[in-house]
Amino acid sequence: MKKAAYLLYNFVVQHPFVNGNKRTAFELVTLFLRVNDYEFTAAPERIYHFLSDIAAGKESLAQVEKWIATNLAKLRKE
Repeated sequence: MKKAAYLLYNFVVQHPFVNGNKRTAFELVTLFLRVNDYEFTAAPERIYHFLSDIAAGKESLAQVEKWIATNLAKLRKE
């Protein structure tokens, strides 16, 4: 999930919008994961705090990749 980590990390860190960067990054990565048959398993509060830590410079790209890998589930195909 290197691409998802890169997308999430860089969108939050680069801060392309005046407001809503973390929310937009989350929705963008959620869509990317769903297209690839994955979804986040972490609670919304945990995701929010993690995104805030990225924005505050407390998380590296490598840490984001590891976090995503441990907070994913493969979607079941029906």
